Amino acid sequence: MLKRERLDQIMIAVTKQGYVSVADLAKALNVSEMTIRRDLDELSKSGKVIRLHGGVQAISSQNQIEQNFQEKREIHIQEKQEIAKVAASLVNANFP
Repeated sequence: MLKRERLDQIMIAVTKQGYVSVADLAKALNVSEMTIRRDLDELSKSGKVIRLHGGVQAISSQNQIEQNFQEKREIHIQEKQEIAKVAASLVNANFP
């Protein structure tokens, strides 16, 4: 498969699914993950897709971009505190 065909197939998959992983693209196109990563970097630099860790996202799905660390810190605070309490009690229970 030629590079241009591969890039077209990637764009079709991303447009259809919104997000596609590197592994899924490599398997579907029968090429290495490194080849897919180079292709995704090229598409990202040209502004056609949004490159994410482990895959690629369609520009039209931009409102669903993963939040950054600071944004994630501010959500689900109560749940995180409850998990921390349970985790701390387990640690204390296993160490005299």
